[in-house]
Amino acid sequence: MPRRVLEGRVVSDKMDKTVTVLIERRYMHPVYKKFVRASTKLAAHDENNSFKTGDFVQIEECRPISKNKRFRVITVPGPNAGRPPRQKAAEVSADEAAKKAKREEKKAAKAQAAPAAKAEDAKAKKTAAPKKAEKTEAKAKKPAKKKDE
Repeated sequence: MPRRVLEGRVVSDKMDKTVTVLIERRYMHPVYKKFVRASTKLAAHDENNSFKTGDFVQIEECRPISKNKRFRVITVPGPNAGRPPRQKAAEVSADEAAKKAKREEKKAAKAQAAPAAKAEDAKAKKTAAPKKAEKTEAKAKKPAKKKDE
């Protein structure tokens, strides 16, 4: 059976030859259909004490090493050990420019639709005002009910 390989971030390296790795995952809630973040802390074997807090690592399932250790670190330590690759500046700026253009188009569409909506609201208010006046006049014309004594 293949061994599980998980990715996570080292949150503690205080133990000798052991690091604590935080594994985060996202799943959809079965009832509410909202994505929920769940995390698990696992103890992993680090033979040379080479990983420090904040490093991104890959851990592999292995035979039990101690009471709580069932994984060992398999990535090579380095400045970007196991970190996901960053986007290049040109790619990021192109994506941001496209998003910005879409936002400006939406704003322009709203600005064109706004005067028409205001005119419709004004017409609705004008027609509603006489109806309110008629109701108040009708109430004023009704004679007051007398109580039977």
